[in-house]
Amino acid sequence: IQTMMLTRRILDQSVQRKSDGLWGTKTFAFTDDLDINNRLFSGFADAEGWWQRSGRLEPNMNGPLARLRNTSNPETRPSVLRDLGQDWAVAKRCGFSLDRNDRARVTRTSSQDTGYDYDQEVVVTTTSLEVGFNDPEVGAVIQHKAPRGVASYLQRRGRAGRTRRMRPWMIIILSDFGRDRS
Repeated sequence: IQTMMLTRRILDQSVQRKSDGLWGTKTFAFTDDLDINNRLFSGFADAEGWWQRSGRLEPNMNGPLARLRNTSNPETRPSVLRDLGQDWAVAKRCGFSLDRNDRARVTRTSSQDTGYDYDQEVVVTTTSLEVGFNDPEVGAVIQHKAPRGVASYLQRRGRAGRTRRMRPWMIIILSDFGRDRS
């Protein structure tokens, strides 16, 4: 979840594109299991300061956890953030505020949640967006756990960097269990 939070904040903002199209503005997070997809979406939405109510997301009062990585936040101590590797100053340099209002717009797409919302910044998805779907604003793809096959990995990787100028990120998050170990 922290990887998704930081990745969103090192890409361009949809309103302010500092890289002139080099980084993109959206992140796709792929999972291979519907249950994991639902749990990852729920956990990420909560970390970004959203409450799930009646199938909709509503902002909560605390804001995103990213505010705790802001060195100018009175709730944090800069030396502790640096010591723990949680100083996200790069996000501030990219133009993100890291305050209570700096929430990622997040959605999920799967067999249960069909359709695609082009206004969202982070999309947690299954194989639904793996093949034949193109959004030229996707600058990062996160693979949650080892993909089930090379073809699947290549398709997912190909969702980012659809323009020649863009330099996309591909991040794979592995666990200590199952096929991730090998």
